[in-house]
Amino acid sequence: MSDVKSKKSQADQFRKEQKYESALPIYQELWQEDIEIKNPWIGWGYAFCLEKTNKIYSAIEISNEVKILKNDLQVNNDLLLRNLNRAISEFYYVKSITDEKKFLRTAEIVVSNYSQGNAYSIYNKIVMKVMEYYKKNNRYLEVLNWSNKLEAEKLSDKPGINSNPNVKLTEYASEKETYLRYKIEALYEEGHYENCLALAEYFFNQIHKYHYNNDFHVKRDVAQCHIAMGNVQLGINQLKELLLKKREYYLQTDIAKIYYNMGDLEEVVKFTLDAALNFGDHDKKVNLYLLMAKSFLELNKMDESKIHTEFVYQIRMNEGWNIDNELLSLLSLHNIDRSKKGDLKQIERNIKQLWEKLKASSQVVLTGTITKILPEGNKGFIKADNGKSYFFYKKDFKAKHLVLEVNIRVSFWLQESFDQKKNQSSEIAINIKAIS
Repeated sequence: MSDVKSKKSQADQFRKEQKYESALPIYQELWQEDIEIKNPWIGWGYAFCLEKTNKIYSAIEISNEVKILKNDLQVNNDLLLRNLNRAISEFYYVKSITDEKKFLRTAEIVVSNYSQGNAYSIYNKIVMKVMEYYKKNNRYLEVLNWSNKLEAEKLSDKPGINSNPNVKLTEYASEKETYLRYKIEALYEEGHYENCLALAEYFFNQIHKYHYNNDFHVKRDVAQCHIAMGNVQLGINQLKELLLKKREYYLQTDIAKIYYNMGDLEEVVKFTLDAALNFGDHDKKVNLYLLMAKSFLELNKMDESKIHTEFVYQIRMNEGWNIDNELLSLLSLHNIDRSKKGDLKQIERNIKQLWEKLKASSQVVLTGTITKILPEGNKGFIKADNGKSYFFYKKDFKAKHLVLEVNIRVSFWLQESFDQKKNQSSEIAINIKAIS
């Protein structure tokens, strides 16, 4: 016992002299001794020195052990909270978590020691971050498990404000808006459709100002719930309504998948072509292209099916992804040589020409002149030769080698859309090409 006191005294003296590296091995030896009753002050000294040497996560572990041992040791409680805040700040502002074990262990310590608090408390922040982490990794059951650690009614519905002086003042979603958005998606993905619809209704009753298109994403989940529950036409109509307001390839893909399951292949081709020609990275669209390969096969359009099969294969090879049995069957059916790496860029050029050719066969091509570019530079108006003016987005201007400016003669197609200012259906110009 006297030896323990002597060592503790020596470690304490090193700590007081700010010789933390010298104190650490002594505290560690004392804390790890196999004794029945540990001295919480030794643990606190150990955690304090770990903190001072920037070993934050080790400090948290030891401080947590001390708190279990002596819950009312305030200096230790302060130390634990201080280091948890530091750790959470590190996790909170990064785009991706690189150390899952450390992140989740920190979260477990928080929820075991604290409870749901005021807006943006340490507890609220870490639970929301864990939900976000699992959502990004498509682990929706874990999203639901962690969502149960918060009560929606106690979360703030007040949007946050970015107070960084170096950043333009930006408003972001409240805790309640974000929480409900994550949980609604998880309920849909896990097949809890009735609960998903009920929570979506609560979302629209509680949240009246939306951020990051959260209202749009919740409406998409609602539509998918109706489809999964057998209310297919209602779901399709809701998705098409969303598509009018926001022309996204994944909505077009959603609708195409439904028509595929219904056996309506002509509608599948229509919506998949729109999705393929729409803005979006090829690796994100790989399942769309696979759907196109299968649809063309069922329509007995073997050449079209083959090029889409090869395109999917080359994308997956390029990304280092596995080749599943469904794709293997298509590769075998079309006698595609898997021993040679194809030219992905060339396949991309060829398949894009095919999409445009197939799409053009069902389109009326109009011509006109760009008459106005809006100040932000990413949208404008075309006056068609028929005298009408049509709105367009820069992303639909296909002449990448040209600067977008007024007086350029163009050809284009029309796409059904929705004018949010006038709150009515409209038409916009797409597939815009410069002509001489």
